[in-house]
Amino acid sequence: MKYSFIIVLLSIVFISTSFAQGQLFSKSEADNKFGLVLEKVRFNSHALRNFLDGKEHLMFAIDKVSKKVNILKNNRSPVFSQFPVKNEDVYHLYDSQKITELLYYGGETETYIEQREEVVSISNGEYVLELAVPCPPCCPRCPDWPDWPPEDY
Repeated sequence: MKYSFIIVLLSIVFISTSFAQGQLFSKSEADNKFGLVLEKVRFNSHALRNFLDGKEHLMFAIDKVSKKVNILKNNRSPVFSQFPVKNEDVYHLYDSQKITELLYYGGETETYIEQREEVVSISNGEYVLELAVPCPPCCPRCPDWPDWPPEDY
């Protein structure tokens, strides 16, 4: 009985961490893998940390015309909004635990929400958070994409 409890507990931990969206890269790695930053919006790291409280995920988008940023919580409702939120707009979903890691390892008071050619990344200090899941269609995860992101992403 004791061992089955341990196995169940370890399985839950493994499953919950396997769906964590996002991975930390160095700035040079991110530039090589995902392209150069086209636009970036500065954001206070402390404010971003406060948005994480009690949320599994945050979703980010940059309006390419106004250079404004929106941050949505789990159910696509805004926690920070500078332009209208439309259902058809694609946001980039990151696991809150991964955002916390970025803020911890980056250690800077300012964080940048960055628009690259096809992706939105988040940077702090010498680290970049990438490999977000697009929402839609995956809000918060796609049942048809258990191994997101694909290896060639």
